[in-house]
Amino acid sequence: MFCKPLDNDLTNEIQQRITVYLQLMLTSDHIDEKLRFLVQFQAKPGRFYVLPKLYKAGNPGRPIVFSNGHPTEHISEFVDFFSQISGY
Repeated sequence: MFCKPLDNDLTNEIQQRITVYLQLMLTSDHIDEKLRFLVQFQAKPGRFYVLPKLYKAGNPGRPIVFSNGHPTEHISEFVDFFSQISGY
């Protein structure tokens, strides 16, 4: 299974951990002030849903996690951008 149900929402805890790590990277000169945009404000949990594969027998589902507003959204965009321009 790709996902499992949780007893409580961990979005705020994840957001705090990301903020702490980015602050540590900033103070140790691994990133500069311009990368402050990596912090997502007013973070929301990801939303999970399933898209059925209509062309397959039994219509198995494809799991999708909608992550707009998630604490890692801006970090994912950053990694995606640089992986595309570097050819990875």
